[in-house]
Amino acid sequence: MTSFIYPIRLDSEVKYIPRAMITPHDEQCVANHGKSLDVMEQSYGGLTPAEAMAILEDREFARMPLSVARRRLQEMSVVFMHGRTSPSDAAHVNSRLETIVQRLEHMRDGHTVPSRTIFNMVLEDVAMIRRILK
Repeated sequence: MTSFIYPIRLDSEVKYIPRAMITPHDEQCVANHGKSLDVMEQSYGGLTPAEAMAILEDREFARMPLSVARRRLQEMSVVFMHGRTSPSDAAHVNSRLETIVQRLEHMRDGHTVPSRTIFNMVLEDVAMIRRILK
């Protein structure tokens, strides 16, 4: 019998994610690792947070800080479990939120003078996120 959870390895905080969240991305797991999600679970005890994020976002594996991968997995799991959106929508929301944070940090650090254009871009990103989460 298949479990409802999928193991995340090498992390003391995120130990599992919903299996139903990652199962639709099995092809990406094979593309990234040459093995299915089931084989990765049986042979290696699951995926690392960064490996799971790459698979969930349907992209090639790339290293990312553990704290970032952990936070994004936690956010995607909460959104997925509450049924507000699909995992791919959650990845899109995370991407847009990262863009907002980068724009605001760029302004904070004095690289860009706050302008109406930048604020309008941030407001558009927030509006898109609200539409997805409805």
